[in-house]
Amino acid sequence: MPRADQPARSVPPSTPERRHVSISYSHIDRAWVERLRLMMAPLLRGDEMLDLWEDSRIKAGTEWRPAIERALAETKVALLLVSDHFLASKFVMGQEVPEVLAAARAEVAGGGVELDAGGMPS
Repeated sequence: MPRADQPARSVPPSTPERRHVSISYSHIDRAWVERLRLMMAPLLRGDEMLDLWEDSRIKAGTEWRPAIERALAETKVALLLVSDHFLASKFVMGQEVPEVLAAARAEVAGGGVELDAGGMPS
């Protein structure tokens, strides 16, 4: 406990609560995101549950880069939907993957889901 003649310590800025399950994917693979959303629906209900986040939640007119950065700052689990299109995307490989890897170093759980082009959802 600080004494009256000592300055109070500054409180570190609060970190955002990590509750998002963020999905990184190629837009060509959008159907997989919808399939995953359907499968995860039982886990995404209620206030105490996780929140699925992907870039379609960015509203028109919003600067998308800061929106993605904010979402990653609140990410608890990052899912990478890995496909040929994902690996060929300059944006995904140059921006999103490095950010997810940096977040992993900050103790965010991560994992990849390899997409099988032969099993493409309709």
